[in-house]
Amino acid sequence: MYICTTVGGFQYKPDLAKIKWEVKDLTTNEIVDQLKCGHSLSQNFKTSRKTRLLEQRDRTKDNFKSTQFIFIDLDEYPDDWDRLLKVLKMQPTIAYTTF
Repeated sequence: MYICTTVGGFQYKPDLAKIKWEVKDLTTNEIVDQLKCGHSLSQNFKTSRKTRLLEQRDRTKDNFKSTQFIFIDLDEYPDDWDRLLKVLKMQPTIAYTTF
């Protein structure tokens, strides 16, 4: 599955403007490994710059390219995850917290 993942994992919430992203072709197990190592996941976006790395500024509605599943990445969510998932109209493929 093609997915954007952060370059490097994080132990603490980083400055979003400094995060770099790259598109990878990962298996389900590799996606789980990325999450366990503190990486964040994202849909795929295009960029007009000649680089394979994406920046936060590239991740816009106009630059959206594709996704193969729906993510929910909630950090420091104060409520019960199961209760949240029950009320969502569209169920995510993956729901996780990085921090």
